[in-house]
Amino acid sequence: MEKYEDAIKCYKEVLNIDSKDKHTWFNIGHAYRIINDYDKAIESFEKVCNIEPDNKEALVYLKKLKKKGTKRSNYRIIFLFKIYHLI
Repeated sequence: MEKYEDAIKCYKEVLNIDSKDKHTWFNIGHAYRIINDYDKAIESFEKVCNIEPDNKEALVYLKKLKKKGTKRSNYRIIFLFKIYHLI
């Protein structure tokens, strides 16, 4: 995972030069997705879509990531519900 975090740092340096580079935002989103930081991945893919609204790859990743986030939230709710009923 460390190599992906290093890559994110390098990509962010590129954004200091060109903050609207859709390829860099896409790569950041992909790296965040791999290290399971879904919130930051979503933010990055949303940046891609702000720059290029018809970017199909970014839209697909956004859809999948948002679905994952919803599933994770649902699992947390179910878990908390079960704990509440055990008390």
